[in-house]
Parts: sequence; structure tokens; C-alpha cells
Amino acid sequence: MNTDWANFLQTQQAHIDEIGVSHFADEPAVADEKNDFLCDLSQLGLLKFSGEDAASFLQGQLSNDVNALDGSQSQLSSYCSPKGRILASFRIFRHDDDFYLLMPADTVAATRKRLQMYVMMSNVTITDLSDDSVRIGLSGDAATKALDQLSLPVPKSKNGYARQNEIHMLNIGDNCPRYILISSADKLQPLWESVRAELPLKGYNSWNYKDIQEAIPSIVAANVDAFVPQMINLHAINGVSFSKGCYPGQEIVARMHFLGKLKRRMYRASVHTEQPPKPADSLFSAKSTSGQGAGQVVTVAELADNHYEILAVIQITAVESGSIHLLDGNGPILEIKDTPYSVPLEREK
Repeated sequence: MNTDWANFLQTQQAHIDEIGVSHFADEPAVADEKNDFLCDLSQLGLLKFSGEDAASFLQGQLSNDVNALDGSQSQLSSYCSPKGRILASFRIFRHDDDFYLLMPADTVAATRKRLQMYVMMSNVTITDLSDDSVRIGLSGDAATKALDQLSLPVPKSKNGYARQNEIHMLNIGDNCPRYILISSADKLQPLWESVRAELPLKGYNSWNYKDIQEAIPSIVAANVDAFVPQMINLHAINGVSFSKGCYPGQEIVARMHFLGKLKRRMYRASVHTEQPPKPADSLFSAKSTSGQGAGQVVTVAELADNHYEILAVIQITAVESGSIHLLDGNGPILEIKDTPYSVPLEREK
């Protein structure tokens, strides 16, 4: 976390743990059903790709079509192993000739190291901006109103991107308005203080909960190399291009799309338990015959009273034929919820 920003957050009575800001002052460190809030996003890190070959380099490495980025939008994407398993998931956006990957902070270093291995003679510089920049999140209609009052050209459409006064502005909301702002601490401190009168301060559970409600996946270090993109529904939310050409794992991903049938997909679920679930926790089904188990937790948000909302990759036949338990057969049962978009399972005709 940026040192100046961490010092500023202390003046805001922030409680900081190994993930990021869990809560402020005496507020509970849990999410609730309210849409309007302001939060720190230090749980996310940022990689910058610059140089005249940056676009072609990333086009040959990522699952989505980097060439489609024109500086007015962001896109979800992933970086896969040769076996098609996701090593990193992120939101990518472009400003001029530079590209930025916003991803879970605990995957930044490994992603940068691996991609650096393939730069070779290309004119590409990869810079970790996680400690040099600040990321904040704003949610709800009150966030839209507060940003409008600052006369910032915040994009109004989903996945829109704009930049002014060295502030990157992303609109990532769907059913609920949500914005990510990225800049230096000295740029975002006064902005934070301007909008906090309109927005209550919340921790990362509130942001995770909004991701879960919209079924937007995020691969943290614990889940690296566990899923192909379709398992976390990336093909259903425009996170994969099937016409862009080659990238690591492309043959596996394309074969699933054109020749196979998806056997596991990501679901929303709710669970009540005294033992907090965490990413990569296993799931159990008595109906599962897979040696890989019934599934695995992807994202977790804590609500009050031992209530947790999660995203999880689960064997489809197990969901359709019986109960899904957290950890083992004696674990609490998951309540499977609707996903706010359709997930294609059959191969493309």
C-alpha cells in the first residue's frame, strides 16, 4: 500500500489487515445490502505495460482482444498457462499507448515475473504501480451524484473508461453504479474528502459483495492455475475472444468452446457458518464422482450473523442432483442463487 495513502487512511480511522482496509472506525467489518459507499481498493494491484510493442505483446498473451481497446473502455481478461488454466484475472484498460492491468494484489508479482520472461527482444516495459498509485471504489446512485458534482468526466456506460487530471476513471457497474478511480495519493485525498460526506466508508467485504452480486470473478493467489476461463464464466461476460488468434492455452480454451461441453461453471451461493470460508476452500457433494471434488470457492464476502456470500466453481451435475456442502459432507449446505446473466454450456454450433 502507498505509504502516504496508508497514513491518510489512518486519519480516517481505517483498520488495515493483510488484505486491505477491512472497516473504518467502529463500523462492523461486514457487508450489507446498501448500495451507496466509498472504499479503499488496496486489495487490488496495478501493472503498467508501456513501449511500442506493448499492444502486440499483450495481444499474444491474454485471453481477450487487446486490439479492441481504444481508450474509451475497459475489458475483463485473463492470462493462462499452456494448459489453459488461469494464472491471473484482471480488468485491462488503455491510455494512449500504455496498458494497465488491475488485479488482486497477491497475484501481481508472480504475473509480472512470468510475463517478463516472454518480453525478450520486444520493446515492452512492465512496471508494478501497486505502491505508487492509489485505487478507490465508489458505489451506488449517491456515488454518481457525488462524482457529477466534481465535474469529472466519469464514463456513464458500463465498462467505460476516461482520464482527466491524471485520474483514471472506470465505470464497472451493471445493476448498481460502481466506479474505480486510480491516481496518486495527492490527487485522490481531496477527492475522497469531497465525496465522503455523501458516502459511508466501507471495507473490502462490501466491494466483494457487489462483485458477487454481479457474479464477476477475481482469481487470487490461492486459486491460481485452478480453472479454465469458462469455469469462472469469463466467456459469458465478454472476458474471452474466440476470434483473436493465439495466446497461451488458447487451444484448450477454444476446444472447450467449439468441441466440448462445460462440466463446471461459477455459481453464486449463500452459506451460514461459524467457520469463515475462504478462496480455494473445497466443496463436497455426495453425487459427485469427480476425483477433483465437487468444486472450489472463488470469492467470499462476509455479512452479519455468520452469513457469507460466495462465488464458487461447482460441478454442474452436482448442483442439479443434490446438496453442495462447504469443505466436506458434514459442512454447511450452500444455497445456490441465480447468476445475473446466462452461462452458455453447450459447444458453439
